[in-house]
Amino acid sequence: MEAQKVERSNAARYGVRRVSWQGIASSILLIIQIILLFSAVYLSYLAEGKGGLIVGILGVAAFVLAIVSVGLSIWGLLKKEQNHAGCMVGGIGSLLIAAGIIIICTIL
Repeated sequence: MEAQKVERSNAARYGVRRVSWQGIASSILLIIQIILLFSAVYLSYLAEGKGGLIVGILGVAAFVLAIVSVGLSIWGLLKKEQNHAGCMVGGIGSLLIAAGIIIICTIL
């Protein structure tokens, strides 16, 4: 018990802040989105461009996860006294993926 108090006081003294769980979840969702999109591209390649439904489902799943990840990032950024690095990485990456999916769907 005493060691935890010392660690917390040292963390406060040196300005170390805890990472929010929203940032961690957002970053994990970003990794899942990237895996889904690479899987969609690979399946489309294997099917010689005729992946159709499966590729569409993977794309929609990646887009939905991107929206959820951006929401989690914003929620985590609103919390004070926490490290926002995970929120920034997950949020910006998910925004780029969502924007890319929208651009691909509107152009093609």
